[in-house]
Amino acid sequence: MEKYCKNCGANINNADQFCPDCGKEIASNRHTMRYCKNCGEKISSSENFCKNCGTKIKTPEKEKTNFLEKYKNPIILIAVIAAIAVVGIGAFSLLSPVPSQEVQVDTLDFSIPQDFSPDNGLTVDETDEGIKYVSKYWKHNDEFIEIDVMYATSNNVDANDVAREMGGDRQNMMGHNGYYNELSDAYSFSFVKDNKLVTVYTSSYDLLDEIEVL
Repeated sequence: MEKYCKNCGANINNADQFCPDCGKEIASNRHTMRYCKNCGEKISSSENFCKNCGTKIKTPEKEKTNFLEKYKNPIILIAVIAAIAVVGIGAFSLLSPVPSQEVQVDTLDFSIPQDFSPDNGLTVDETDEGIKYVSKYWKHNDEFIEIDVMYATSNNVDANDVAREMGGDRQNMMGHNGYYNELSDAYSFSFVKDNKLVTVYTSSYDLLDEIEVL
């Protein structure tokens, strides 16, 4: 399948790290280097065992960190949302306009592709000791979208500090400055709106571009 530079529209090869026309780095070709926890050896994202000592490298799996167990003191920042691990393979065409639908997560409105249907069985809406967490999930064939909103209702916590703690590549997406991350089986973008930490997970990088904050 042909790929195109998101900056200038030029044709790019799967192996290209940078666009041959404008020089922009191709985000989907970036590979994160890891390190063995046993001996410190560098390990590429494709390796499952350390080539130096043979230690098995753990692969991130879907889990929601228990924020209150990890950060009970209100002075300490509320916790980081863990990466989801839902297998999803597919690609979105950058050239074809996609009809959209409006959805709401907590009090925030988003626009997502029309052909995604909600999976109410994976919806989470809970408040625990002053921390509100809302998560909604949509799917279409092998593609998925998950939007999480988290904020403190009683503690004086700056969501921007939490976003920085999560880390990632600084980018501007969905009209907001935030942090982009490539996970083992998902792509995520985190940003802050109305002092609420918003994290959008998708099964493909291009799908992030189909989501708007209204």
